[in-house]
Amino acid sequence: MNYTVSDFYLTFAAGLKIIAGRGGMTRSISRAGILDYEMDLVLKDKYMHSNFQENQLVISTFLYAKDNPFLIADAVKHLIAKGTSGLVIKNVFGLPIHDTVLRYADSKNFPIFLVESQDVYIEDLIYAVNRHRELLADIRFAQKKLEQILFGDLTEKEIPACAKQINPSYRQQFFTLYIKMDDLLSNAAFDTFSKRFAESPLNEPGNSLIFFRQGFFYIHSEDRISQRCTDDFIAQVLNILLQEDAYVSCGLSQCHLTLEEFRISLQESLYAASAEKDAGAAFTRYNQLGTYQLLFPFAASREMQLYARNILEPIKDYDIENNARLLPTLQQFIQTGCLLEETARRLSQHKNTVRYRLDKIHELTGLDYKIFSHLEQLSMAVKIDQCGGQTY
Repeated sequence: MNYTVSDFYLTFAAGLKIIAGRGGMTRSISRAGILDYEMDLVLKDKYMHSNFQENQLVISTFLYAKDNPFLIADAVKHLIAKGTSGLVIKNVFGLPIHDTVLRYADSKNFPIFLVESQDVYIEDLIYAVNRHRELLADIRFAQKKLEQILFGDLTEKEIPACAKQINPSYRQQFFTLYIKMDDLLSNAAFDTFSKRFAESPLNEPGNSLIFFRQGFFYIHSEDRISQRCTDDFIAQVLNILLQEDAYVSCGLSQCHLTLEEFRISLQESLYAASAEKDAGAAFTRYNQLGTYQLLFPFAASREMQLYARNILEPIKDYDIENNARLLPTLQQFIQTGCLLEETARRLSQHKNTVRYRLDKIHELTGLDYKIFSHLEQLSMAVKIDQCGGQTY
């Protein structure tokens, strides 16, 4: 995960205008620097070869070029040759940026921006890059530790020490909340959530916000944790962090009383975020998942996938060949607790249509939804299919 030109631009989009090099928005930025005197005709042989580095975002007023704007072309060519990430121009002198410069930058996918707002200062731009570098370093460290806890070979006794490396202030009692976003989360987008966290009452020593794959974890620790893990408090957390931002799902772990269960808690919140949530529910509690609690850890196994495939494949094939909706109907039927009328309501279908589709499933699989043992097999296959497709 890199801090990119696109991330930088999104931070200052209201005050910047891109004038060339749109094809280079994915370039990485590792640092920021100022182009001030280096390309001056008198000094450039002394400084220009050492002051600019690969992946550096360069910012300039082009003070030295105010009497000779053609020097800007030389600067752009030099910066591209050095592998810098892009150029931000605060054009306080109103210098002309010639079309030949812009065309050359476009041909090299080298982004050039103009500062259009008087409220954007060079110091702000440099601070933003440096802050994101520090944030990214913290993000990478925390992610690495989470990966180690979730997927490594740490023993139960080793997990608390690894968790304490993420946040030395974690208490023994805690819960975790995982929020899955509707788009792949960028560094700039996570920074928005991180700022909201930092400026809120949630920002206490024992709490953390950690970027993880398609979303982020909120980890809350304090004494008497069960008194904090209420619907009202979780709604408050979501309101603070998300505000009006769209998200796919949110999963809440159980309350845990020892950091030795840190891996278990992370898994629980991930599983809960992956389960089908009730209509209108803002989040899903792990302890309300029912049989999903048993299935999630093992659903991706060869044996379980083979079991589900043998039952569901004829249904999926029929849907493809006939543009039917048998599987979505069965999934909804299972989700509603096998209530025919509620399934029909959610699908906006007549209950006779739902009944016909379930009868067709009986014909294809030999499993009759009206017979409990058959319904149990259908339900298990649907749940395994849903759980086994989740990856992190």
